[in-house]
Amino acid sequence: MSKIAQTISAILIILFTFCTNMQAGNRKSETVYAFAYGTCFNDSIIYLSTVEKLDSANIDPKTKFLTDRKFYANNFKYFLDNQYKEIHTCAIFFNKSKEKLEKTYIKLRRNTNKDKHSTLVEIPLSTFSLSKIQ
Repeated sequence: MSKIAQTISAILIILFTFCTNMQAGNRKSETVYAFAYGTCFNDSIIYLSTVEKLDSANIDPKTKFLTDRKFYANNFKYFLDNQYKEIHTCAIFFNKSKEKLEKTYIKLRRNTNKDKHSTLVEIPLSTFSLSKIQ
């Protein structure tokens, strides 16, 4: 490899490292409230976890999304898969405002209860708590 190619490679590596560190520095750690939603397509049961406070959650300033939401969803999925021996699909609902998130929770609960073909199962905080599994 020529000296020019080595120099360019070194510069690109330094720039990549610098940009990655800048991106990680833009994320703010803040308090966020969240709950998990899960369902299995083989049955008609909808699972909801309790609304809980996530300390030091990272919110992307550009997209306003919870950066680790897939890890929280996977945590709920693993819990449901092990508990009920089925394969589940899960999602996370989150908001900085607890009141707004509780309104979403109540609306989702109400809509699920209206549907005669589905059953709602609420998972208490004593049974399941959101945490990141990576």
